[in-house]
Amino acid sequence: ADRFCRRLFPCTDNLHWIREVTHTDISALLSNLVGLFLLIGVGFVAVRLRILPAQASKPLSALLMSITLPATIFSSMIRPFDPALLNLFIQAFLLSAVFFFLYMGLSLPISRLLRVPDGRRGMWCCCVSFCNNGFMGFPVAYALFGDEGLILAVIMGIPFNLLLYSLGIKMVRMDAPPEEGKGSFSLRSMLISPINIAIVLSLIFYFTQIPIPSPILTPIQHLSNVTTPLSMLVTGMNLAFTGAVKDEIMDVETLGCHLMALLGERYPQALTAAYKLPQVPGREEGENDVAYGYRLLEAGAAKRGMRISGGELDTERMARVLLDEYR
Repeated sequence: ADRFCRRLFPCTDNLHWIREVTHTDISALLSNLVGLFLLIGVGFVAVRLRILPAQASKPLSALLMSITLPATIFSSMIRPFDPALLNLFIQAFLLSAVFFFLYMGLSLPISRLLRVPDGRRGMWCCCVSFCNNGFMGFPVAYALFGDEGLILAVIMGIPFNLLLYSLGIKMVRMDAPPEEGKGSFSLRSMLISPINIAIVLSLIFYFTQIPIPSPILTPIQHLSNVTTPLSMLVTGMNLAFTGAVKDEIMDVETLGCHLMALLGERYPQALTAAYKLPQVPGREEGENDVAYGYRLLEAGAAKRGMRISGGELDTERMARVLLDEYR
């Protein structure tokens, strides 16, 4: 493994941490992985026992992506300057770009081979080409390989961000009706995000070696320590939506309300297309996720003719159908 790593990245001879990673005891990695799965279990159990509401995953995800993960990226780059690391950055960036272009080039012929229907092919190709390297990838890399592993993951994630918010949007727009056009992307939305800002700032501080006062660096490091457990916790909370946890364990109708509320706010066009709704009702002032999602469940059930005896709308059946179709 050490010889392969030196051939792939010739400039790593002086980077002792590369050799340490390649010789890491497998049992230590497995131990870390077991710890991550236990943290995921904590998130699931917290929702199951109603210690945390299912809708809490939304603000916790925002906390992760906007605060703790950027803090982790920034703090990982606060280290003495090493010229050899710059060559490694360039090679990691180019290698990542090559792989993402390869994924995108293969996704379309594979989608045709697997007979992915028109109207879903663009989204399918986008999902196949771009992995979830931010929400899960960065925290896992940090948990398994420390600051050095996170640095490489961040550098390899730069082509991901550039391509996802440009060509990735184009791929999704392939599913749009011809009259809507193929759309465009916003340069601002592509570049301005907490994670990208953290990457730029961390590189500036790394190459300039600007000292950071301890009263500022210490709270950043404290926030950094929250990233991995918070990521795994949110993952466990979201398992109920994906089908990884049996529906019998959770209240299906409540889950359906939360999912409907999420789709109604973020993907209203998908709901109108799936359930032939003239429009998706907006959230009323002060209305929580369950109440708003329940109204959307009723609208979907009415449109599909799901009723029980007495003509009452069968929202539980609608929730099960929604979860099945989402999965």
